[in-house]
Amino acid sequence: MTTLLPGETLAASLAEKVSETWQKINTRRNQQEAITPGWVLQSLGLKPGSTELRRAIFELVRRIPYQLGAWNGESMSLFQQGFGDCRHKAAAAERLLTDGGITAKRKLVRFDWADLPVPADILAILPQTQGFHDTVAFELQGKTYLFDATWDMALRGAGFPVMPSWDGNSDTWPVTSRMSTQQTVLMPQPGQDIYSTNQMSWPQREKTMAFNQALNNWLEVIRANRDDWCTIIHSDIEATRLSLKTCLGQLS
Repeated sequence: MTTLLPGETLAASLAEKVSETWQKINTRRNQQEAITPGWVLQSLGLKPGSTELRRAIFELVRRIPYQLGAWNGESMSLFQQGFGDCRHKAAAAERLLTDGGITAKRKLVRFDWADLPVPADILAILPQTQGFHDTVAFELQGKTYLFDATWDMALRGAGFPVMPSWDGNSDTWPVTSRMSTQQTVLMPQPGQDIYSTNQMSWPQREKTMAFNQALNNWLEVIRANRDDWCTIIHSDIEATRLSLKTCLGQLS
């Protein structure tokens, strides 16, 4: 049994609001209609700046399957295309949180693919496994907390750090459990690049593209074959309900 964080509760209506909005998002995407921050927030109908709104945004963003792909800079492209990597997820989360009355900002941190359960033959495609990860920080009562909804629930069974449930008032789990994720990224001076500034080699495009494709294929196999990632039980029955709805929503 997974125990919720101290003081964590979940209103019975929140699971329904998230699921209803999720279904509407899928419908609009299939009909090629615009999915805007204002529309999503209106559909949720939650109080601006509230704990419930932060939790709902977290659930919606992480429900979108993680997939490495091109980034066009559009904050809501995550929902329009129905997949995305950390850049898409961080941008969507930042926009929804900000428009929802929550002070939030994207943050770049150090990241290492080797800290995750990625098969060795896929990792071997990369000359180096270290890189950068887009995440989000939000403010609450004078403190700054981590908001990271990178991994979709389907990846939990493969060993990815997927948080069973989040209380909305504390740090989420980081993208990996290793401290390297939290290392500060040094920003380059004029005439420098971010990789050399952080003592990394510049990515090789051909190998990066091959890694992206191999990783995406592997993640799809996980989603197609796992049969245990919906078996999440909390001490709070409503948190269990929300987790199950997340899983069932992705399966349908």
